Amino acid sequence: MTKYVGYRKHQILFISDVFFEADSGIKLLKVENDIDDKDSKLVMSNYYVVDNKIMPKGVELIMDEQRLAIIAPFDLKCGISIYMDKLFPFLKGPYQATKLFTEWDYGERGGDLSQLLGDLEQFDPHVIYVEHQYGLFPNQKEWLRLTEFFSTKKTFVKMHCVYKQPMQLLDGTENFSYLNTLQNIIVHTEQAKTELIKLWGLLDTKVSVIAHGCDAYSEAKLEPLAPRLFSFGFGLKYKGHETIINMTEELVKEFPDLLSLNFFSDQKRYSEVYDTYFEELEQKKNKHTLFYKKFVWEDTLVMLAQDCSLAIFPYVDSGEREVYGTSGAARLTLSAGIPLVTSCIPLFDDLEGIVFKGKDQDEMVGHIRTILRDPSLRAQILSKQKSFVEANSWSKVAEQHLKLFGGNL
Repeated sequence: MTKYVGYRKHQILFISDVFFEADSGIKLLKVENDIDDKDSKLVMSNYYVVDNKIMPKGVELIMDEQRLAIIAPFDLKCGISIYMDKLFPFLKGPYQATKLFTEWDYGERGGDLSQLLGDLEQFDPHVIYVEHQYGLFPNQKEWLRLTEFFSTKKTFVKMHCVYKQPMQLLDGTENFSYLNTLQNIIVHTEQAKTELIKLWGLLDTKVSVIAHGCDAYSEAKLEPLAPRLFSFGFGLKYKGHETIINMTEELVKEFPDLLSLNFFSDQKRYSEVYDTYFEELEQKKNKHTLFYKKFVWEDTLVMLAQDCSLAIFPYVDSGEREVYGTSGAARLTLSAGIPLVTSCIPLFDDLEGIVFKGKDQDEMVGHIRTILRDPSLRAQILSKQKSFVEANSWSKVAEQHLKLFGGNL
């Protein structure tokens, strides 16, 4: 059995089966033994000195002398940045050095990436991990410059979205040719993998599936006194805000005290588009549907969600935007311990049997009615959600990444 500990000075610390650097004084170590008891791990007493540090016998540094480069947005108001914030602490532990290259450091999106390429060459990583989205790398010429360097390293690119239709980039090229040079691609679902292989004619071994991570599960202690529906996300038309207005109008006929609370985020670079859409919704909404045009961080979103009866994500996949991937917003809702009703689009394929799906507005309204009418059903739903969340915790997702990268987990 392989277990892992961290050490600081003379103290042996058991953390968990997957570790991260809690601070600069703690390194990640590997221990081979048959002890499965965490308390026993704390009283290990056979030590010897390596580089003036006290270490247990049989311990060796994992990934010694290896460097990991991560190219990703970080500490920004977007889903991929939040994803990286969650995953990064678990990834950096096993490597001697880890460096995060963020978009903040390299000017406008779509611009010259010479500085990024130079910094990567100087860091000289053994492994490169890229959080990819077309909006982050919208210039094929600059991307291909990076992939030339990627081809000399062990490189993994996470594609959060796989689009069925070609999408034109800033330089007029389409996304199919844009990513075809990659050596290793990670997607979130089997459906995304199947679509990617079909579109590009890739080998099955070139594409790996790793689920999106989930925060620790928690539930509200009290149910709301009146029915409350919850949604959040960027203020884009495909999120189905007009459907929410229509569903609310239908539901108040049976539940007159019902309210729908919707948190509507925007981005500065597209503020005019968001403002126009928000004004359209304000004109169409009814008194039971509230839209808040403000970005809300995850901790607050969880508290808001737990004050509601259930969440609704009636996303729309038109012929112009059929995408295979998964939803971080849905996972936050599942972790918050409230039921979830979604539309039937590929973005929610991995949640089959975990959430209620409706093929149209009427079917989604029917699911909402069923949940609100039958309190006993809630416990059954939440039991499934809890199991799903625990099976896809960030530590378990990180372990799959590290195994793929070639770590010793």
